[in-house]
Amino acid sequence: MENIKHLTPVQNPKIMKKILFAFLLFNCHAAFADSEKSITKSDIKTVKIYLSVAQIERSFNTSVEAGFTTLAVENLSSQIDISSITATINGNAMVLSTSYELDYIKEKRMTPQLKKLKDTLEILTENLNE
Repeated sequence: MENIKHLTPVQNPKIMKKILFAFLLFNCHAAFADSEKSITKSDIKTVKIYLSVAQIERSFNTSVEAGFTTLAVENLSSQIDISSITATINGNAMVLSTSYELDYIKEKRMTPQLKKLKDTLEILTENLNE
């Protein structure tokens, strides 16, 4: 009978190579993984008013790393015509697609001006109901 020696993964070079390859593959994937960046402030460049709609052109500056980055522009109107969304970019990057979705879960932030207006509306409504 032959004596079969069982090696642990650390002692077996083939298994160690496979483990090392899997580890490097995972780390490379993490380095080039998709990232998401939220844009909370965008400047209004132009506004055009038509009979039944308005066109608002916004701009913002940001930088992105190499790879795929999703830019989420927040604090926009809920009345956007989805088919009218366009995006242009300056520099060595490419826009692959645009999409629109409402975030019903995220709590709305109120500016101090909006809070003051809302409070005034509540007071006026209470005065009218008296």
